[in-house]
Amino acid sequence: MPPAVTTGVVSPVARTAERISAASYLNISREDEIAWSFVRGALTSVANLAIVPVQDVLGLDSDARMNVPSKTLGNWSWRLRKGALTSELAAKLSRLVELTDRDAVLREMAAVKDVDAGQQASGSEQGKRKMCEQITT
Repeated sequence: MPPAVTTGVVSPVARTAERISAASYLNISREDEIAWSFVRGALTSVANLAIVPVQDVLGLDSDARMNVPSKTLGNWSWRLRKGALTSELAAKLSRLVELTDRDAVLREMAAVKDVDAGQQASGSEQGKRKMCEQITT
């Protein structure tokens, strides 16, 4: 399998010591695990928000990059092909999201639906509801 977008971007510019450090930190033992190791690293981070490039989920190479800094033409032309996201990939990502507790907003959304419709929600709850509605649409 070709290296994923993250791998294709990082590998050529990273020094050997940096690659060894990343492989150790992310527990990468095989070349084909690099993209999902970065995905897992993002989801297990302490950051409030984790953004996972779909190109890494799909295991695409650096030809699927969205942009190249300092390049003025050809950026933002990559498109996700219909059917590229399989149920197997969805299940793998779903398990990882659940395991890392990144699905909290979905659990919260379910709890919000259980709130009595007549009950007045606080400003914070209303903001969370709005965010959940935007995520699901």
